[in-house]
Amino acid sequence: MENSSLTRPTPSFSLVADAFLKLHREGKGPNLEDTAKMFPEFADEIREKLPSMLLLEEAYGKPPNCV
Repeated sequence: MENSSLTRPTPSFSLVADAFLKLHREGKGPNLEDTAKMFPEFADEIREKLPSMLLLEEAYGKPPNCV
C-alpha cells in the first residue's frame, strides 16, 4: 500500500506555465531552460509554448483574473 502523503503530486503543463508567467510578471524572469530541466516531462512544451506566451503577455498585457 502506498502512502499518499509521501507522493509528490504531478503538475500539469498549465500549472507550470502559470507559475512561470507569474514569476515573469513579478520581474523574477525565470529561465526557460532551467524550467525545462525542473520539469523534464514538459520540456518540449516549455520550449515551444512559453516563449509565445511571453510575447503575447508583453504585447497585450496579462489576461484578466491573473494573479
